Formats: sequence, C-alpha cells, structure tokens
Amino acid sequence: EKVIAPKLKEDETFEDKSYSQFEEAMDLRLKGKGQEAFPLLLQAAAAKPSDPQVIDALWETSVELNRQREAAPFLHKLVETEIRRNHYDAARFHFDQLSRAVPEAVLSPPAAISFMEMLLKHGERKQAEFVIESIAPLLGPATPPGVLTQFAVATMQLGPKWADPVIELCNRHPEIPEAKKEDLAKQRQQIDRIKQGVVAGTAAPPPPQRLTGLPQTPPA
Repeated sequence: EKVIAPKLKEDETFEDKSYSQFEEAMDLRLKGKGQEAFPLLLQAAAAKPSDPQVIDALWETSVELNRQREAAPFLHKLVETEIRRNHYDAARFHFDQLSRAVPEAVLSPPAAISFMEMLLKHGERKQAEFVIESIAPLLGPATPPGVLTQFAVATMQLGPKWADPVIELCNRHPEIPEAKKEDLAKQRQQIDRIKQGVVAGTAAPPPPQRLTGLPQTPPA
C-alpha cells in the first residue's frame, strides 16, 4: 500500500528551526548572554510573529539591552494581531509596553478603531483618547472612506470634541457619499440632544479641537 508523505514538510522543518533558535536563545539568556541571544530571538520572531512567548522574550531582552526600537516592529505586529483576535488584556498590556518605549509608534487606522472601541467598552476613556491623538495625523484625503466614516462614528462615543474634527474630514472627503455625510450629521445632532437632556442648563461645550501630535507620555 502506498504511503502518502505528510504535507507542509518544509513548513514544519522551518517551524522546528525557529523553535530551536528560540530554545537556544532562552538558554543563552539564562546564562546571562543577552547579546548573543538577541539576534536568535529576532530570527525566531520573524518566523513566529504571532507567538506571544517568542515576542515577549524578544521584548524583554531588548529592554535589557536598550534595543527596543529593533524589537518594536514585532511587538507592534503582535498588538494588531491581538486586537484582531479580540484579546483585550494582551493587546492592552503589549500596547502599553510599545507606546512607552516608542511613543511615535501608531496602530493602523482599522486596528486603532477596533482598539478604541475595546478600550471604551472597558471604561478606559483616557487610553482611548490617547489612541485617537496618535492616529489623527494619519487621517486625511488618502484615508479610505469606509475607515474614515467608521472612525467618525467611533469617536462620537467620546463626544463632539473628538468627533467633530473627524466629521469635518468626512465632509471634505470626495469619495464619501452625501447621504453618508448627512447620516453622520444626524448622529452628531443626536449627541447634542442627548447631552442637552442630561445636562440641561449648563454652559455650552468648548469648540472642537484640532487633533495634532502625540502626548508626551501615554496615560497610566
């Protein structure tokens, strides 16, 4: 009887090699040889970019060696993977590590929207605002219309101060249909009506801010 060889033999060999590199790197770390372990961890991370154990070891070693910027792209990719998989606690933890070490590192617009919604769901308003501030410089006429309108809707959860600048971008975007712009305006008006009903008699809110630049440090 003919025996069929297992498929993906090359992939399995590649995977075995990456874990072999990881195990060798961990052994070197235990021996206090972080400098020798680091390039092996970079190779293992390139082969297994979604493996938290590998990326955590790489990041910890990079901190010890003050080489976080070399490891940052791998941590960044892991954060976006965790957001896509709705792994909130892991994404929150790794995003904090990334943003503190490399403040200018920002999520892609789709990942930022999803992460902001996750943060608000967990009551993390300040962190959600930090995500908005970090992504704001990336938004403009070249932003896909679907992403821009989704971002506008998401920022409405934080109020006009954050939503209005994004709605303004939507109104100027040539590829967003007028019907969608009108829908955003109606949702924006609904925010005003709700706010007036909750805090009737208070002073009018301040004018919307332009979202520019990053805070010096992310919130704790």
